Amino acid sequence: MRKIRWLLWIFLLLAGWVVPAAVQAASAMTLVVNGKEVKPDVPPQIINKRTMVPIYFAGEAYGAKVEWDRQTGTVTIDNRAGKVIRMQPGKKTAYVNGKAMTLEVAPMIVKDRAFLPLRQIGEWLGATVGWDAASNTVIINNKKTIAVNGNPLTQAPVYQLPYGHFVKVNDVAKPLGYEVKTEAKKVILEQGAEKYTIGQASAAQSNGYRLIDGTFAVTPEFLSQVIGAKADWNEEKTACTLDKLQYITGISRTDDGISIESEGKMTYSHFTL
Repeated sequence: MRKIRWLLWIFLLLAGWVVPAAVQAASAMTLVVNGKEVKPDVPPQIINKRTMVPIYFAGEAYGAKVEWDRQTGTVTIDNRAGKVIRMQPGKKTAYVNGKAMTLEVAPMIVKDRAFLPLRQIGEWLGATVGWDAASNTVIINNKKTIAVNGNPLTQAPVYQLPYGHFVKVNDVAKPLGYEVKTEAKKVILEQGAEKYTIGQASAAQSNGYRLIDGTFAVTPEFLSQVIGAKADWNEEKTACTLDKLQYITGISRTDDGISIESEGKMTYSHFTL
């Protein structure tokens, strides 16, 4: 009887390691991949406040080849473009093209399924990953680019939802010279005599801001309507340009050269003749 009790305690300890108390189902979560909702047959899990998905979904989301060697307990992700990630359940060390990297949450085995950390794997594979709290949606898409008045914003992520592409307000408004403020759940853009107020978008809409990763984000098309700019996407919907003309209001000579005044903040370049 004593031996049976010891075996029972050992089993409970092992079970606690495989499926910790921090694991909870996230069946109400929506997963959007490249603008389309995807419903895996096994619901995602929340582990230590991180979203975990079954390994096959990682392949579907990122277009990668995913394999799980049950004998060695090794998960291999090959993005088919020269990047290979290897990791093992229960271990926070992963190897990206042979280089050791640290995972925030180790892969886990839940009900005989291997689950991987969604965001970190996605970022390693070059995807854009975000979280829309209002709709309880995880966003995953191939990287897209945006340029403001001809200047590419290399550090500005673009999130693709079924109802539009969203960019962070600060990323696109500040290069246009606007000061961004928040007041009573409103986003306010100010520049000189210009002042625009943006409210929160309702449901699955793009007519306002959405909180993505806790930051105000809007579509370039909606922002262009608000401030009188122009937003254009290329045919493949991989690159967007947002342009707003700033008009010169005065030119005068000074002791140091020429002074040019405009209706708003302008960017400039100079060269020597």
